[in-house]
Amino acid sequence: MKPLPHNLEAEQAVLGAILLRNESILEIDLQPDDYYNTLNQRIYRTMQDLWREKTTIDLVTIGNNLTKPEQKYLNSIIDSVSTSAGIKHHAEIVKKLSQRRKLIRASELIKDHAYNLTADINEIMSINKQLLREIDTGKDLNIDYFDNSKIAGEVYDEASHIQELKAYYTGIEPIDKKYYLEPQTTTILAAESGVGKSAFALQIAHFVAANNKVIYFSLESTRKALIRRMQARLAKVPLSAIKKGRVEKPEQLESLMNSTDTIFNHRNIAIIDDQRYSTLENLISYCETKAMDFPIALVVVDHLELLDTLKSYNDDPLGKVAYITRQFNNLAKSLNCHVIYITPLRKDVKGKPSLDDIKGSNSIRYNADNIMFLWTPDSYPTVYQVECFLAKGKDVELFSEWLEFDGNFQTFSPGYKPEIKKPKQKDKDQWWSNI
Repeated sequence: MKPLPHNLEAEQAVLGAILLRNESILEIDLQPDDYYNTLNQRIYRTMQDLWREKTTIDLVTIGNNLTKPEQKYLNSIIDSVSTSAGIKHHAEIVKKLSQRRKLIRASELIKDHAYNLTADINEIMSINKQLLREIDTGKDLNIDYFDNSKIAGEVYDEASHIQELKAYYTGIEPIDKKYYLEPQTTTILAAESGVGKSAFALQIAHFVAANNKVIYFSLESTRKALIRRMQARLAKVPLSAIKKGRVEKPEQLESLMNSTDTIFNHRNIAIIDDQRYSTLENLISYCETKAMDFPIALVVVDHLELLDTLKSYNDDPLGKVAYITRQFNNLAKSLNCHVIYITPLRKDVKGKPSLDDIKGSNSIRYNADNIMFLWTPDSYPTVYQVECFLAKGKDVELFSEWLEFDGNFQTFSPGYKPEIKKPKQKDKDQWWSNI
């Protein structure tokens, strides 16, 4: 059997460089299991612990955890390294060889999965892609889940503004003051048909895509229809004029041309209207494949009711919804992204909706991290006020904000609470008079 790829000299050079200059440990991105030699793994893990404890990393502090022969080995490392200047180069060698070893182990697992004829092929493909993605992104496949110090440090740094919060904002000012799209979580966007939920989701997706990769699955509208909405918002040209081919003013044509150039140069958002991805398993497979090429910040699915699955739920529509929403949670966690999926309300809903008004509400309410509603008391004129409110939130306070939706330009912006006229009620003492 061939020995696994490794380079002991490179591993020793990294350890020696850290001993010479402790701060150089911040210049590399290695985990203990990236080292082939088990003693090198132990030494590096000790170095990490000492650095977190703000203790000097030297022969004495490390040697406390080593036997005499191991201390002798450590001395030989420091004797063989004269400078820390090449630590990045040597660390890269160690990392790439570690990835090769992990790839070899993963290939053996993939082969075992493929021979398992009782397993679902789509689940096998998903598991195998996850294995390869973890190697590609440098994730530690043998992470110590009992050591929470690194994550605790990240939380402190985010809370104290030392480190930027790892989340994505919507670009809609009133909402961003109270809410953000946290990775590894999901948001349901629910509303009646015609309120503007697709325009709302598309506006958020386009904002997030300014600096991140976004995938927008449109199971209802065509890609061209959504691009048309984007151009109306960017160019400030009425959507109806674009649809009917009646953009004639020179300034509007110039603005529309500029929006076309902006979209052409804006390659961070993928709008998918291919019906192949109306099946859950194909949709997830597409996301997992793309995540192997680049990190994905946001996935939008418009909308849930039009999504199918290869699993049979002919007599159990609620079971189907429960399964799909659970898979969205898994997708958000495995890709370290946020997932927004749009869902309609029951057709008999009248007035401001509640959690009970969502189709398949029980399973959706249980599985979704966040549930957001859009509601308007108006009768869908071109410009109207919309209440955006969070009815369920994960580690975030519930809120309600009024927005203005301009159908001409498909844009949500800060709005105001309109006067809501209550329907006149008949005198309950005179109910018999109409019999």
